[in-house]
Parts: sequence; C-alpha cells; structure tokens
Amino acid sequence: DYSDPLDTPWQSYGSFASAGFPEFLICQGKWGIPGVRSILEYCAMEQGSNSWEALENMLASNDTSFQEFFMEYGLWRWFTGPYWFPDCGMYSSDAADWGTGPSVLPEHDISSLPFQGGSTTGKAPEMNALNWIRVQLYEHQGQWIEFQFDGEDGVEWALGVILQSFTGEYCYQWYSCEPQTGEKTVAIQSSGWDQAIFFPACFSQGSPGNSYSFAVSSQGQGIEETEEWSECILEPLRNPVSGSFQVRFFLPELQSAELILYDLSGRSISSLANGLFCRGSHTLEIQGVDLPRGRYSLVMFTESSVLSRTLIILN
Repeated sequence: DYSDPLDTPWQSYGSFASAGFPEFLICQGKWGIPGVRSILEYCAMEQGSNSWEALENMLASNDTSFQEFFMEYGLWRWFTGPYWFPDCGMYSSDAADWGTGPSVLPEHDISSLPFQGGSTTGKAPEMNALNWIRVQLYEHQGQWIEFQFDGEDGVEWALGVILQSFTGEYCYQWYSCEPQTGEKTVAIQSSGWDQAIFFPACFSQGSPGNSYSFAVSSQGQGIEETEEWSECILEPLRNPVSGSFQVRFFLPELQSAELILYDLSGRSISSLANGLFCRGSHTLEIQGVDLPRGRYSLVMFTESSVLSRTLIILN
C-alpha cells in the first residue's frame, strides 16, 4: 500500500524500507513494485547489511547499470517541490508538496558568464552524491554554453545535464566522466531554454572526498565559430516535441550523414535526412510528425560515428 507519498522520498540513500529509492522505484515502470519487492526479499534472506547487493541484483535482472539507475534518480529528484510540473511524467501532483525541492547553493546559482566554482567546504552534497549547479540562460539565448567539470581523481563520476523551459519542457542527458581524472566537458545550445542544471554525481562507496571544480563559459552564437570542435554533435532544439520540431547537428568535416527516427523496439520509423553535408552546424526543420505519444530514438549515422538522442513526442 503506497497510496500516500513519502514525506522525504530523496533521503536515506540505500534505506529501502523507509524512504529513498522505494518511491522512485515504484514510480518507474521498468522496475515498479516488483523491483521493490525483490530488493526487500533479497535483504530478508540473511542478516546483515546487504541492501547494496539487493539493489545490484535487481538492476542486473533488469539489464540496468547502477550508474544508469542513479542518474535517472537524479532527474527524478530535480522535479520535486517547486520544480514539479504536470508533463514531467514521473509521478503525481503530490510531488509538488515534497519539501522545498533540490537544494541549489547560492554559490552554484549562476547568471553571469564566464564563471568558475567548485565544491563548498563544509557543505556536503545533498544526497551522498548529488551536486546541483544551475545556470540561468535568459541573458545567453542563442549561445553555446560550455561546462567543464573536473572531479576528484580516483573517484568514479558522472555528469547529468537538464535543459528546462518555464513552459514545461525539458531535455535530459548524462555522461560518464574520465575514469582516472574525473574530467568531462559538454556544450549545450541555449536557444529556447530558460535554465541548464548540471549535476555531478560520484559513485565510489565509502567516504570519497567529493571535491570538484567547474567552469562555465559562452562559446558564442555558432558552433562553427570555434576550431576546438572535433567530434560530431547531435541535439534536438526542443524536447519534448509536438508536431514540428528542429534538430541541430554539427560535423567536423565534409561527410555523409543520415538521421533516422526509431521507436523503442528498434523499428525504423522515418529517415529524416540522408546526404552529403559540409563541415559546420546544420539545422533541420522536421514537419508534421504524427506519431503516438512516447519515447523515440533519434540516431545520426556518419562516416566517423553513430550518435543517439532520446526524443519525447507529446502528440
């Protein structure tokens, strides 16, 4: 019986019987109540602390890594309290009453660029691993924003990125950091988004120092203006989408590229573009998408790489 929401569904990391992950697990269709039950049954098989083993066992049976699981939890955690909105699609409106939402420290709430910062002495991450860094984008529309992260060496890090508009749309992606140095650099296109939320997360068990530094800067109006870009990039300019939408991609050199939309079963839905493209930034206007509401994969095949992005359709 879980008719009433937990008072603090983000606390007690690893405490499966009272708070924390049970509510998150229940709300996620891929795990749901059977996932919680399997964890509790595993824990009950023997005395002692075995909740980590129970979680890893449940995730393995669902072909999910702990990193993927926890970064999805980070996305879920952001949309609580005042940050909840009806179309976030993760739980009921009760989430709007779950406390004050995620805690963004004043020194991690950024509006002017460039900016440099890092972990704050005496202020631990809000939940064993999550660190919230928010960049206001209203003065940087049309610009590429670069976020450089440098986590403590020898600690396993990942970096989540949420792009959010105040009209209720959002886009989410997470990245693994370099395993030895904890470094990762990502760039986002600010057009149409009101804020970007970067949340570094460390996965090392025990008591890692959890120290890190970061730098945020604007790279100008066009990605083709810099010579530093050496990899292909693919980004929907709005996500979720309804009807028509735009996709921007960057190629570091003249080459063939094809963009294909797939459903979750891997079935090809539509070839959105196929041809020879010059070096630089390209924007495609996709008209008249008439597909069932849900998640799709937007995949770009080039001569040098394959890139995939999740596309949420609200039709």
